Amino acid sequence: MRQVSKLVLAYLLWAVTIALGLYVVNVIRQTLVGLLDLSRQGVAAVDEFNRLMQRNAIDRFGVVILGIVLLVLIIIAEELYRTGAARGTLARNFFLITAIELGALFVFETWLYAAMLRAGLLSAAAGWAQLAELALLALVIWLYRREKAKPPFRG
Repeated sequence: MRQVSKLVLAYLLWAVTIALGLYVVNVIRQTLVGLLDLSRQGVAAVDEFNRLMQRNAIDRFGVVILGIVLLVLIIIAEELYRTGAARGTLARNFFLITAIELGALFVFETWLYAAMLRAGLLSAAAGWAQLAELALLALVIWLYRREKAKPPFRG
């Protein structure tokens, strides 16, 4: 019975990983498209068609590439969580994958925030979200390092 509850927990954490991964992929996509839009501000109206074609191409190909990366992450996470449940390293594996996802989220949201701040579209006060993400990332890394120091639980 205990093994079943560990597997249920592993798949619940896997669902959390998938949900966070989908959010991160969406943020990366929005960042890439947003950076392209910011770089093309003030372009002549004649080049508007080319800008829209480039934007659509980046958006479409980016979704496919990011989808493949997310699928690989999902497959790796499932294997890590399932085997981690059996070996007693489930929490460590979850914190590792979550730290990777939160790191990507922090990098891409900060990149877009900096570009929008430089373009004068945001005030510096809007950076609280990045600070919260950085704090959450630091917490998850700390939890991972704490779990890594413990011997695996066999129960």
